[in-house]
This record gives sequence, structure tokens and C-alpha cells, in this order.
Amino acid sequence: MNTVCRGEKQAQHKADYQPAIDFLRDRAARELDGGFRAHHNALIYAANELENA
Repeated sequence: MNTVCRGEKQAQHKADYQPAIDFLRDRAARELDGGFRAHHNALIYAANELENA
């Protein structure tokens, strides 16, 4: 039986998602530099959703 506690499971998910989170935040910064505020906001929202999953 798998007895992984919720905190450990969240930490594992964050580690799994971290490359995607980093990619989204990097892309968001580039979109903001290019003047695309709506794209930036959408990418940041997606990164935050992954981070909080």
C-alpha cells in the first residue's frame, strides 16, 4: 500500500512540473518584453496553476 503523505506528493508534483513552470515563466517574460501583456498574463496564470497543482 502506498503511504505517501499529501505534502510529499505535492513536492513530487512540483518537481515533475518545474521544467514546464520555468519554461512558461521564461516565455512570459519574453512576451512582456515584446509588448504582449495578455500573452504574458495567460502564461503566468498557467505557470501558477501548475505550481499549485
